[in-house]
Amino acid sequence: MNKKKNKKKEHILIIDDDTDLCEILKYTLSKRGYKISVAHNGKEGIINLKKNSPDLIVLDLHLPEMGGIEFLEHIKDKDNLTKYPVLILTARKETKELFKNLDVKGFIDKPFEMEIFVGKIKNILGKKEKRKTFKKKNGTVLLAEYDQKIFDKIALLCLNKGKTIISAKTGVEAIERANNKGPDLCLISLNLPDLSGDLVAYRIKKLEATRDKKVIVYNTEANIGQKTDILELCTKEGVKYSSITVFEQLLEEI
Repeated sequence: MNKKKNKKKEHILIIDDDTDLCEILKYTLSKRGYKISVAHNGKEGIINLKKNSPDLIVLDLHLPEMGGIEFLEHIKDKDNLTKYPVLILTARKETKELFKNLDVKGFIDKPFEMEIFVGKIKNILGKKEKRKTFKKKNGTVLLAEYDQKIFDKIALLCLNKGKTIISAKTGVEAIERANNKGPDLCLISLNLPDLSGDLVAYRIKKLEATRDKKVIVYNTEANIGQKTDILELCTKEGVKYSSITVFEQLLEEI
């Protein structure tokens, strides 16, 4: 009996919103004997993982609906380790430095040579590494932000400070998750799509789960104008307001 023919195909999940690139990668890797699944955003990736258990995830960071950073937080176990090996696709040279404390297996810069990409895949799948030990997470942060690029920038700051991220894209989601999760810190954008961030912060500060926790409303626009009445009321409840044009300014609060 030919053992090679009966060998189970290694399964790779590709998550990237570039449909042309996904088709090229799927064709190339399929020809080399891999089973390939494709998702075009983080949410599709999570749905795919409910049906499959891939041997490797190839992940682009800048995705619609649910970005790569948020997706990574969804696939962490209780020990702060990713449940699957992850290879990051990125157009940013500095990404490797940003992710140095996170549990990913490698990085490849776009655009890349296909043989280099395939070599990375073979190298990761060929290694039977022991699981790394990462520092225990030191606190949870609820981040309510609709803009994916802003979310990614703030989330990276939090992750590199050893925090666990609880994400919300709307005010309603933020209030529900604050009530259910009781995060140690709440970062609420003033500009949410459904409810104003100051109103969300006020309601969160009234919840039993977060009454004594730190809540910050932030605004990334340079021209902040006058504080609203609700924001002034929030301040009386202990909510802090911060105008940030440089994201590193938040490091003092995280």
